[in-house]
Amino acid sequence: MDLESIEDGYLELKTSEFVMGTVMDAVVSQGMITSTEKGLQLIRETPREIKRAFVCLGTRFDYNKWR
Repeated sequence: MDLESIEDGYLELKTSEFVMGTVMDAVVSQGMITSTEKGLQLIRETPREIKRAFVCLGTRFDYNKWR
């Protein structure tokens, strides 16, 4: 990524598929570090369908579709 291109208003993102559960695990892990430092417990419940959902970066993820 080139900072000059961003400043000029041009940014091209590549699309990439990922498993939503993997991303959520990474985000929750970061939150757990902070919450543990503050003496808090972070609890999460993620539906199995969401954990296994394949998502293409750049597309809208509709949670209601998986309910």
